[in-house]
Amino acid sequence: MFDFKNLQPVSDPWGPSESTPEDLKFNNVPYAPFLKTDKLGKIADWHTTPEEPQPKRKDRDQFHAYGASAAKLFGVDIDNKGFVESGVKHTVLKGKQPVKRKPFTQTATKKPVQQQRWQQVRETIKRESSIKISADWAKIEEIELIKLTKLNLTVPEGEVVATSGEIRAYNKKYDGSQITKLATTDKKIIYQSTSEDPIMQKLASEGKADLFATAEIISQIMCAPKSYYSWDVIVKKVNGVVFLDKREGSYKLEVDENVADGPDVSNAAKLAEEAQLVNDEFLATSLGAVVQKEAFASPITDSSAISRGYKYVKYTLPSTTKQSKPLAQQVSDETDDVEEDETPKGFTVIVRAPVDAMLGSTPIALHALHQHLSSDWTSSFQGSIIMDQIKRNNNKISQWTTQALLSNTETMKLAFVSRAPVQGHLVARVETQMVNILASQINLNLGSGWATVKSLVDMLSHWGGDESQSWEGVVVKLANVQKLAVFGLSKE
Repeated sequence: MFDFKNLQPVSDPWGPSESTPEDLKFNNVPYAPFLKTDKLGKIADWHTTPEEPQPKRKDRDQFHAYGASAAKLFGVDIDNKGFVESGVKHTVLKGKQPVKRKPFTQTATKKPVQQQRWQQVRETIKRESSIKISADWAKIEEIELIKLTKLNLTVPEGEVVATSGEIRAYNKKYDGSQITKLATTDKKIIYQSTSEDPIMQKLASEGKADLFATAEIISQIMCAPKSYYSWDVIVKKVNGVVFLDKREGSYKLEVDENVADGPDVSNAAKLAEEAQLVNDEFLATSLGAVVQKEAFASPITDSSAISRGYKYVKYTLPSTTKQSKPLAQQVSDETDDVEEDETPKGFTVIVRAPVDAMLGSTPIALHALHQHLSSDWTSSFQGSIIMDQIKRNNNKISQWTTQALLSNTETMKLAFVSRAPVQGHLVARVETQMVNILASQINLNLGSGWATVKSLVDMLSHWGGDESQSWEGVVVKLANVQKLAVFGLSKE
């Protein structure tokens, strides 16, 4: 073993001395304060590769040295006298300039990205007009649909002046929690036009009202601001009485009308046919025995028609001081309400509204929505499906709700129907909706609808001239634009 005792003493050994030299003492030496919790900074990163993502501008630097900023207080000024720059110039890479945020007011007027996408999708799907517009027609007015929502007319409850048809009891076979196959039938809903109804003709000849319309036709006009597809309504004045009519086969139950990614033109027509079939089958197979026979026989004599009852409800609209003004001028006035005369004469309307069935002593409306997308309602039916369908088919459901309100029907049975794996359809769920609550959920305003109907008729009457003169016109929801156009066709 090596013995250290035999080593010779060294006068100037290597290593720290026993005492600190005077030139190394910390006199007047700057000191940067720090904490034990401070992180160490890094001068260079030798581990990160160019392929790895760089930290974003808003991300916190995990190697930030918190006390390092104090060192700049003790920087030493370097004397650059006598320094000569070489002839070689080096390119200096400038840092990325900070992004200047625009004030809120500059972006407030821009459309949201989702709304821009909605418009782009809507513009790519070009749809044809429901009716060919002739160059010989006299264009009376063209109105933006958004302006119709500014109109309002207070109308009291209607009075039932006649009833017809037979009302059957509601069969609850689809109301259970179990999935039930939708039965098929040869019966169907027939949308008889106003002027073809013999009871309407009788009431018109007796001078019972100024305007006659079915609930299906007048609800389409009332809900015009919610529509995207093209449609048309014929307006005729004969012997001083105005009729709202539909061309045969032109009434359709559109599907997914109120969504940006709606069906294309060819699929939309097929889905409308399927929607009508589902509604025919659900209504026809949900009826039981006759529980109420009305005073008049059904105005529809076709043997294939589904048995229903009908109410003829008379509404009195107050005459207005602005009825001769164009609609565009009405909505630009200071008030949104249509002003009423001090001594109103009244404008009367008779609407034929259907009653689908009776649940006890309560009249109810029956309608169906069908599933055509990839989601399966039969495997899992959630409450979100109801809200999604109300959003996707807002115009159609608004029209159904309007028809129920016009007939004073308080309850609606809404069936959710799914396609069967092989053939046919399955009823996944039947929801009971209170009509007034549903109207509130979809922001339905009957006052605005009545004002729209009155204004459109006033435009045509003003164009027609003398009150005793007969005329014919058409109201068209234009294709691919949110506008209504009013045309005059002929005068007699």
